[in-house]
Amino acid sequence: MAKKTFRGGIDSVLGEVSREESPAKVKRKPDAPQPGEKRATFHISEEMLDKVKAIAYWERLTIKEVVNEAFANYVVNYEQNKGTIQPIPSRKSDRS
Repeated sequence: MAKKTFRGGIDSVLGEVSREESPAKVKRKPDAPQPGEKRATFHISEEMLDKVKAIAYWERLTIKEVVNEAFANYVVNYEQNKGTIQPIPSRKSDRS
């Protein structure tokens, strides 16, 4: 049997497909931080991570939402006990 070649691509089967996007849409990787967010990497115990994942599962939240809420609660609690958090001072070498 002779080998068949498929040169037209999927468009030749489906016909012309419109690939127009609205100019307001910005292509972003699904896991890329949203505006106002920053990616951070932390080491965490396996037991703690398992618990965070379980909370996210049972509450139907993302791990990101659980972690953000936990951080927010920690900061509120810290400020109630110790006062407003002062920004970290910049080092002299960073000013130049």
